Amino acid sequence: MISFNNLFVAAANIAIWLTQPPVSASETRENKSKDKNSVIIILIMSLLCVAVSIVEWAYFKDGDVKFNAVSVTGIILLVIGIIFRALSVQTLGKHFTATVQIKQDHQLITKGPYAVVRHPSYLGAWMAIIGCAVFLHSIAGTFIAFFGMFYAYYVRIAVEEEALLDTFGEKYKAYQKAKARLIPFLW
Repeated sequence: MISFNNLFVAAANIAIWLTQPPVSASETRENKSKDKNSVIIILIMSLLCVAVSIVEWAYFKDGDVKFNAVSVTGIILLVIGIIFRALSVQTLGKHFTATVQIKQDHQLITKGPYAVVRHPSYLGAWMAIIGCAVFLHSIAGTFIAFFGMFYAYYVRIAVEEEALLDTFGEKYKAYQKAKARLIPFLW
């Protein structure tokens, strides 16, 4: 029997993946020197977070989680995360790529969600992945989502910011001083 939890998690994961540009092996190889395999770290951690959450929910909670304040918190994190990520991807448009790369006509975007933090698409995805684990009442999944994805984005942000500094120089340094990387007012 298909439950609300099954449908909601499936729909949320589809929405998260739809905001992700396609990742190809050739693009990953071509941009290996700039990306430093950060896309692979993000994909592996994302898969691990969702898999652990679903396995804990399905096998250790027997797929039976009561709908309560924890569930609502998970839904809120998931929905806000997906919306924030989608807005970030839309704001960057053709410049949003799966791997770290700077295109010839690349511009520094500081409007929309980029006026909140420097890497809003990662914040949105992080919130959504944590939200999925929280919604499923997965303690292990929440822990892995919080710390594992933070590590993945920590690596990715370091790589990406190096490329952005090389391209935009002082303009990017000023942006760094004005906005937090991932967590508003903190980091």
